[in-house]
Amino acid sequence: MAQPRIRRESSRGITSITFNRPEAMNGIDLAMAREMRILAHSICDDSSARVLVLRGAGNAFMAGGDVRAFADNLGQVQPFAREIISGFHAFIEALARAPQPVLASIHGAAAGAGLSLVAACDLVIAAQSTKLAFAYKGLGVSPDGGATFFLPRAVGAKRAAELLLVRDSFAADEARQIGLVNWVVPDEALEAETLRIAEKIAANSGTANRVTKRLLRRSPEMSLLQQLAAEEDGFVECAGHQDFSEGVGAFLNRRRPVFAQAIEAVP
Repeated sequence: MAQPRIRRESSRGITSITFNRPEAMNGIDLAMAREMRILAHSICDDSSARVLVLRGAGNAFMAGGDVRAFADNLGQVQPFAREIISGFHAFIEALARAPQPVLASIHGAAAGAGLSLVAACDLVIAAQSTKLAFAYKGLGVSPDGGATFFLPRAVGAKRAAELLLVRDSFAADEARQIGLVNWVVPDEALEAETLRIAEKIAANSGTANRVTKRLLRRSPEMSLLQQLAAEEDGFVECAGHQDFSEGVGAFLNRRRPVFAQAIEAVP
């Protein structure tokens, strides 16, 4: 029996999603795209998770689409490409809708669709030696995976155009400097630091995490008055949850809060 292309594991409020084609640098083939579509249907309903962590098995996070798979299907490449990309896009859209913050833990290579996926995440931690590349131009294709949506919002329109149209690759430190990556750590510290950050997020109120992510995701579309109104509604929504009572009590008694285990899906 073939190994699953994606592994999903949950523990103590942290759900890890691991891309599992190490022999192909976790490149997206048709089977993985289909698994992504299936996962997209359930990822938003995981009420036990307070944070989602994306990883790649083996020596890379994700090297993009599986170019060999495209080469093997050049005779019918357009319908083949559409099926792969639609499955991948269902997964990207699910990550954006998921109530939990999404943390990408990247190493080795993050290229093409893999780097588009990184741009779509809420937070990113990278191993020092990670190499990043929007490799689309070398293949003669335009970007996918929401790159042209998420990237300008993260680094600005002109820097996004530079990365997509001019640059061949760049290092993790530069990715942090321009706002695409939050943390860069020594290679050997990646797993421990990923867990530390994930546990810190998981210790928050799941309801507050959910509302904060919703506010941040919708902010670019809002005027100041609309965003102020949304923040007011969000605060009041959180204040009606038992986590607020717990947080107030913990603050007044100078102890760490212990928030509820489950969170609701984003409306």
